[in-house]
Amino acid sequence: MTDKKTPHFQAIAYENDSPPANAPKYSFKKFKIDKDITLKAGVYDIDVFENRSEKGQIQLKILVNDPWINPKDDNNQEDDF
Repeated sequence: MTDKKTPHFQAIAYENDSPPANAPKYSFKKFKIDKDITLKAGVYDIDVFENRSEKGQIQLKILVNDPWINPKDDNNQEDDF
């Protein structure tokens, strides 16, 4: 069993029906944040999943998580970029 942690930040962006050339393909208008979000400086993983709603509209789910560390890696060090 994997140890799933709550992501630091999660958002869903919806595909715009027919955006003009200079508009974003995905967006979420009037996105409400109920409490303050603070991300400390550091390295994070950003995962983006594509799903379809019941109406067939494409949705992007965006997650910001702690970096994944391979348990087989003896050093358990983060990569430097």
